[in-house]
Amino acid sequence: MTALKFSLDLTSLNAKLKQLESSMQGEVALRAVTAGATVIEAQAKLSLDKHGLRSPQSTLMNSVKVYDRRVTKHSADCKVGSRGVIYARIHEFGGPIRAKRVKNLAIPVTKEARQIGSPRDFSKTRPLTFIRSRSGVGGVMIEMPKGNKGKGILQYVLKPMVRIPARPYLRPAIDEHQSEIVRAMSYQLDAAIKKAAK
Repeated sequence: MTALKFSLDLTSLNAKLKQLESSMQGEVALRAVTAGATVIEAQAKLSLDKHGLRSPQSTLMNSVKVYDRRVTKHSADCKVGSRGVIYARIHEFGGPIRAKRVKNLAIPVTKEARQIGSPRDFSKTRPLTFIRSRSGVGGVMIEMPKGNKGKGILQYVLKPMVRIPARPYLRPAIDEHQSEIVRAMSYQLDAAIKKAAK
């Protein structure tokens, strides 16, 4: 899970919020925090799109949400980020991915290999030939179609470990859009104060 906690300290706002009923203060602060977090959510999704991490099923993009909204006597907070997507953190911070239950990771090269999935499933439809790398670590899986005169089609690259580069989407959503976040929060607070002043 990759998430950021987003909070608003009510202590500094009490003077302005005294005009509101005390039961409304937490609700107003929560609306303000949620408005700021919603800006972060939208910008994080745009950042994911820029990194090419969007697909028709886009589990990661769909998992980025505002959640766990709560109000206490002295604060209102919520979280924004990805829940339940195991690879969210590796995209945000980068790092190594290692084969765990097998010797090598199988990286599909062709569109067809990506659709089928693993080399094991691919070889159920057509045979694959394994060629070990010169270093003896990893290799490639090649399909040798009949009548192709010794020319194979590279379907998979096998590696014991790959390094995923960092593709931050949450941090830039905050760092590059602070004024928009503050504006969204201020709008909610101003609207509540004006409504209470009527």
